[in-house]
Amino acid sequence: MLYGVAQCVAQRKSLSLCGQAVAVQAFGLKSELQKDFSGTLRRVAEMGYREVELCSFKGFAGDALRGDFGKLSNMEAVEVRTALADAGLAVRSCQFKPEELEESQVDATLEWADTLGIKYFALLDVYFAGQEWQPTFDRLNDFGERLRTHGLQLALHTGNDFWTRSKKETAFDAFLREVSPEHCSIELDLSATLLNGIDAGECMSSHPDRFCAVHLRDGKKPVEQARWIPSLPLGQGEIDFTSVLPGAQKAGVTNYIVEMAVFPPVDPIEALQKSAEFIRSLSG
Repeated sequence: MLYGVAQCVAQRKSLSLCGQAVAVQAFGLKSELQKDFSGTLRRVAEMGYREVELCSFKGFAGDALRGDFGKLSNMEAVEVRTALADAGLAVRSCQFKPEELEESQVDATLEWADTLGIKYFALLDVYFAGQEWQPTFDRLNDFGERLRTHGLQLALHTGNDFWTRSKKETAFDAFLREVSPEHCSIELDLSATLLNGIDAGECMSSHPDRFCAVHLRDGKKPVEQARWIPSLPLGQGEIDFTSVLPGAQKAGVTNYIVEMAVFPPVDPIEALQKSAEFIRSLSG
């Protein structure tokens, strides 16, 4: 038994961590979902996962870097909600891109979010590579205030450059000071903390009520500098879950999301199954 973790894991068929149902991020399954949307959701549910963090299928259309969701970009939100319900899966969060909150797209974006019934509006592709961060912080405050009027909580998905240092502080430090927790929470990606030598558990526990979610993935820090690392099934890399999970619990995290951004020949379904077995092993 892993000390400090077992009390965060419920001993039952459904996967849970720290009293919360464990979700799967849809992005890592984009190929499988395009081939068989309902069938893939059922396979996820059979493993014990009880939630899915969706991605805005239209928002990812034409994404040259990550790839998109193909024909799913035309899928209506009510169809998605029905397929999730039929598989016995809930959805609390969905990932979007900043441009989906622009005036030309915001109404359609909010309609999608409202129909799905999500709580967390997770924002991707917010960058801190430069030296001037205040306009980004102002934008996050504005976005967050607008979403609050629609009953949604904005969450920033952390990228590698969230730990960029300018003068004497990181973008993360400045974010904590300049962005209201009511306007924007944090969805912590463990691969970015691993790449930057950040103790994710300590980081979360030191800043209670600033984190709403943690993306559970494993990996190994590369010898040479990199901006991103592929996922490994939980327990097969260098992430210290004996620190991460208690730290997340102390921070009040409510959304635990397994992210398997893997590449062939690795099978994401198999990686999710191995991750489910690891989660269960924490209490064994």
